[in-house]
Amino acid sequence: MLARFRTTKHVFISLLVLAAVLALSTGVAFARQARHHTGRRGAARGSHAAVVVSAASKSASKHGGSTGGSKGKHSKGSKKTKGSKGSSGGSGSGAGSTGGSGGDSEGSSEGGATGGSEGGSEGGATGGSEGGSTGGSEGGSTGGSTGGGSEGGTTEGSEGGSTGGSGGSTGGGSTGGSGGGSTGGSGGSTGSQWVPAQHLTWYWQIQGTVNNSEPVAAYDIDGFENTAAEVTTLHAKGIHVICYIDVGTAENFRPDFASFPASVQGDSNGWPGEKWLDIRQLSVLEPIMTARFQMCKEKGFDAVEPDNMDGYENKTGFPLTAAEQLTYDEWVATEVHSLGMAVLQKNDGEQTNELEPYFDGALDEQCNQYKECSNFEPYLAAGKPVLNAEYSLATSAFCAADNAAGIMGARYDLELDGKTFEPCW
Repeated sequence: MLARFRTTKHVFISLLVLAAVLALSTGVAFARQARHHTGRRGAARGSHAAVVVSAASKSASKHGGSTGGSKGKHSKGSKKTKGSKGSSGGSGSGAGSTGGSGGDSEGSSEGGATGGSEGGSEGGATGGSEGGSTGGSEGGSTGGSTGGGSEGGTTEGSEGGSTGGSGGSTGGGSTGGSGGGSTGGSGGSTGSQWVPAQHLTWYWQIQGTVNNSEPVAAYDIDGFENTAAEVTTLHAKGIHVICYIDVGTAENFRPDFASFPASVQGDSNGWPGEKWLDIRQLSVLEPIMTARFQMCKEKGFDAVEPDNMDGYENKTGFPLTAAEQLTYDEWVATEVHSLGMAVLQKNDGEQTNELEPYFDGALDEQCNQYKECSNFEPYLAAGKPVLNAEYSLATSAFCAADNAAGIMGARYDLELDGKTFEPCW
């Protein structure tokens, strides 16, 4: 009897142990399965976050820290970046130049995101340009005021303005006005070409909505992306306006990009969607550039800043020579002058001696950092302005030298989006 009871007890205990083992095994298996699925969701979410971060990083401005470009400089100047510049399907293109399209170029106007211009206006890649929101280009109207205010134009005749104030009074700057004017004056009698003063205070912004409240004599802004109304607003404040335009590269976010045949497009200059041009093919490039200059004129700009004039110093994909660069640059200056606007030499300080007679001044980037400021002495000797933009140096490191030399220096951020402006004057 006792033996049977012990046997029954052992069987009962064995059954309990077996049931416990089965229950434990089932719970562990369930827990493993649940953790596995949770891990997949977590991994998927992590991958999406990585894609979002990657896309965000690609939307960096063209003028902000991209590799490439001449000597690591802002080459847009750059530009270039330079509010939203439109997404795919954007409306009219910064005032569509004569001969250029007034609408979209390869699906985007002035920049553009997916479906457009390898991601961006003034830099950036897939994911937008310079802030790249949907909503079309910043610009659009043509025409506008062709007049201009005199620089400053106080009753003392500062910055070239004769007594009578700004806004383009007939006659312009009388001889002897401070910072001002050579005979004939600067700023604005009808039909006259602006003569920039040597001590020209200036502000440079080629990205975003223009901050048009700086107390300077001249503004340098993007020609495609700003309207005639913006130029008129600045003129009403007595400010001269310079039209930033690329002449040495083709940017696939510009409305006239389709005008550039593949035969003139060379290597990338380091910015997304931008390639060096074969400046030897003048018969192809001259009509395109003339249309761009005419656009600047129609919007009322007083001068042109032609960017990327130093292809011969870079890896363009073409065997360009210094002499061929001179031929092209001199044509640019002559063509701009024929339309009644002033024109600035952009960088290329090594050829200043040959170029100075053709240009009304120079704009160089980082001449202190790269020890190139002395290259522009011929302009200073001729009484013409030399504008210098520094990005990396503090003003304490270059302003004293610029002021002593007569160079109009200022510190900007590389994006040229209006966030940094520290002038030396």
